[in-house]
Amino acid sequence: MERQIEQANVTLLNDLNVMMDNVTLKVRIIRLWTRPLFNSTKGFYSKEMIIMDEAGNKVQCNVLYKNYGNFSHLLHENQCIFIDNPTFDENKAKYKYVINAHKVSLNQNTTIRRCNNFAGSRYGFSFAAFQAVLERTIDLTHTIDIIGMIDGIHKMVVETLANGKLSKRINLKLQDLNGHYLDVTLWDAYAEQMATFQAKNADRAGVVIILQFAKVKMMGVSICCCIFIFTIGYDL
Repeated sequence: MERQIEQANVTLLNDLNVMMDNVTLKVRIIRLWTRPLFNSTKGFYSKEMIIMDEAGNKVQCNVLYKNYGNFSHLLHENQCIFIDNPTFDENKAKYKYVINAHKVSLNQNTTIRRCNNFAGSRYGFSFAAFQAVLERTIDLTHTIDIIGMIDGIHKMVVETLANGKLSKRINLKLQDLNGHYLDVTLWDAYAEQMATFQAKNADRAGVVIILQFAKVKMMGVSICCCIFIFTIGYDL
C-alpha cells in the first residue's frame, strides 16, 4: 500500500512541463560529470547528470556549485533517489544529451531522499542500429548508444594543444552483427581507458564495447567523442 501511494505521487520524466511545482521524481543517476569554471581553478560551475525514471525516460539534470553541498552525499552514479520540488526549464540546446524537451535543476528549495526500491533499468541502454546511423535515418541532434565488436584499432595519439594541454585520442572501427562498420574516436580519459585495456588484452579476439551517450559527427560517418564508455571483453 505504501509503495502504491508513493508511486501515485511520482511524476514520470516525459510528463514534465515548466509550469509544474511540488513535483516528486523517482530516478537513478546513470551519469554524473563536472562542468568546470572557465579561467578558474577554484570550485566548478555545476554538476551535470543524466537521470532516468523507472519507465526508462531520461532527462538532463544539474545543480549549481552554490547548492551542491546540500545534495553531495547522495549524488553518485548508480544512486537511486527521490527528488522533491525541483525546477524545470526548457532545454534549448541545439545538441542534447538525451531526448527530452526539458531539463531539471536542483535548487535551494529542493530536497532529495535515498530510494531503495527502484525497479527500472540500471544503465538504460537504447542502441542505435549502425545502418540507421550510416544512412542518417535517425535523429542525430542528440547522443546515441551503440554496441559493436572491435574490427581494428590504432595506437593512441598524444598531441600538445596551443594552451599547453595534452590531447589524447584513439581511432577504432566497430562492426555490428549485420556486417556494417562505424569509425569511432575516443578522446582523453576514454582513449586512456581503451589504451590500458588494449595493452592488457593484446591477444584477445572478439572484444565488444558499448558506447553510451556518444556524439555522431558526420565527417564521412563516424562516432566522435563519447561521454561514457562501458567495455565488455570476451573471446568468440
